[in-house]
Amino acid sequence: MIVSPGTSAQDIESPYQRRYALRMSSVEEIPIRDEAIRLGQLLKLAGVVQDGAMARMVIENHEVTVDGAVVTRRGTQIRPGMIVRYEGAAITPGRAESL
Repeated sequence: MIVSPGTSAQDIESPYQRRYALRMSSVEEIPIRDEAIRLGQLLKLAGVVQDGAMARMVIENHEVTVDGAVVTRRGTQIRPGMIVRYEGAAITPGRAESL
């Protein structure tokens, strides 16, 4: 079975493919302290890349989109509500709860 963003997780038998379909359909909120975060920092904080060098590489290779548009600047400011996608992961920054 081919897993695409429109495939329902309930229709999939393989646990691996089910997790992949859920990952494709849901947006994970990553808590941040400030009003915005740079794209490269968000990718690292979310754990979708290992380090800043990898973040720079995937951004420069046109592998990252923000709200559906390819972004090639790792310093692009990402604000809550903006959706960043890379390799099937969808993330958005969210305000961390104040202590």
